[in-house]
Amino acid sequence: MSTEDKPLIFEVSQNNFEDLVIHNSSHLPVLVEFMGMWSEPCIKTEYAIAELAKEF
Repeated sequence: MSTEDKPLIFEVSQNNFEDLVIHNSSHLPVLVEFMGMWSEPCIKTEYAIAELAKEF
């Protein structure tokens, strides 16, 4: 997998959502996770997503 093909994990906000998510989704898969740092299930999901990003 080249550097260009590596999955990226990054935080988005209302200010950059369209640029980072909407525009990128036209040419590659995009997964959006809405997370609360106070939520244990969200924290566990974040770890699982990071592991999947390494694999795919």
